[in-house]
Amino acid sequence: MILTAAKELFYERSFAAVGVDEIGQRAGVTGPAIYRHFKGKDEILATLFDDAIDRLTEATAVQSDDPFEELDGLARGHVLFVLEERKLAGVKIREERSLAEQFQRRLHRRERRYIERWTDCMARCYPEHDPAELTSAVYVALGALNSVATWSAEAVKEPRTAEIVVAVVLRGLHALEAVPVQER
Repeated sequence: MILTAAKELFYERSFAAVGVDEIGQRAGVTGPAIYRHFKGKDEILATLFDDAIDRLTEATAVQSDDPFEELDGLARGHVLFVLEERKLAGVKIREERSLAEQFQRRLHRRERRYIERWTDCMARCYPEHDPAELTSAVYVALGALNSVATWSAEAVKEPRTAEIVVAVVLRGLHALEAVPVQER
């Protein structure tokens, strides 16, 4: 209840604009009761981010001998997570800079592992490309997929939103086939 209340409030108003007492009120508990579960608002935010990474990792847990099928599964799982958890994904995108340094290091380690999964898959799809090029392409794809969290509610009403986003992202990644490989 506390995490749900915090997610909604951080999404609606921002991390900085919300106090622990407000989270407690929304969750139906007293502000001090929150401290039995969390050391403070920073730990609540870090827990939300951990939940986002855990659930995103689960949503994209696809294995295939065909790297292009795996890439499709990564993109599809990612956008479906963002669409299903727009508030959580929106808080993650907008409030990452609000995360206390001790929690940022842990989050960045976990994010690096996620990005490495994508980059490894891309390296199997496009083995002729430099790892730095592939990493750039991964960041472009993830930026596009994550942006769905910031779209208006009206914009995501289209029933085929996930299919459209996945198709555009995958076509964009396939543009690497036309990019000349740099001389090494």
